[in-house]
Amino acid sequence: MVAAAEAEAKKQNVEVTICVVDDSGICCFCKKETACRFGTVAFAEKKARHARRTHPSKDGADAVKNGNNGVFGDAGFLSGAGRRADYCDGHLLGGIAASGARNPN
Repeated sequence: MVAAAEAEAKKQNVEVTICVVDDSGICCFCKKETACRFGTVAFAEKKARHARRTHPSKDGADAVKNGNNGVFGDAGFLSGAGRRADYCDGHLLGGIAASGARNPN
């Protein structure tokens, strides 16, 4: 999971902070590239926690783009891309997120 995120960041030529949380939202892994700002650590962790309990981040971003501002009723809502939940045999394992790269859209 982390290796795939690192490979994607390298492919896009960006430096990011990668954070992985378990199914209860506890941070299991965090790696910040040297050029990333310190704030990306907290934001990556927040995104990973959000990912484990919701739809993919692109769904949220698309909802906002299409005028569905009702999604902001969720206090922890994040519309940015760069996170996903991970499952195994239908059981939630946790979430992973990256922070620090610019959204191409």
